[in-house]
Amino acid sequence: MAESADHSQKMTPEWVYLINVDDIEEKEQSFSISPNEETRKNLERRLGIEKLNNVKAELKVRRENSRVIKVTGKFKAEILQNCVVTLQPLKNRIEDTFEAWFADPQKAISFARARHERDKDKGDIERPMLEEHEDPEPIIDGKINLGELVTQYISLSIDPYPHSEEAQKVLEAQNDSAPVRENPFAALKALKEEK
Repeated sequence: MAESADHSQKMTPEWVYLINVDDIEEKEQSFSISPNEETRKNLERRLGIEKLNNVKAELKVRRENSRVIKVTGKFKAEILQNCVVTLQPLKNRIEDTFEAWFADPQKAISFARARHERDKDKGDIERPMLEEHEDPEPIIDGKINLGELVTQYISLSIDPYPHSEEAQKVLEAQNDSAPVRENPFAALKALKEEK
């Protein structure tokens, strides 16, 4: 019963652009993708913005080895979101480049990942973060969703607390006029210097 509940709670990504990993060769393949109008509206809801326009992503996909697929990409988009102080609409252009790795979890896992899991089981508190290429994303049902990948990088590029110029000036003026607090350790430092 719990298993079927888990499956029903999985949500379909807003932007689906699937590629079949069996079709990916060592030679680099290029993809140019943009969401349709319905997808853009769904992305606006997910990203919590007013408008998402002129989204375009250029991606290159190639097989690193028998197990790992590498995706490099860049995207551009125009967004409209509201200032968190004045609620004034703000237009912004965002763009970024990225790299991502994918692997089939049913096949072997990387040595770095296995070492990381072993250290975790030993209770090692000071484990370093794995690099993305050492801990690739899973390939699901033999496919990679390039649309969801681009969506994730778009979300990372959006300012979560956008401020209009007016709001920024008010905040700076408040900071300039705020009384300067004395460092609580200044008195201790003065005592130490007296001795």
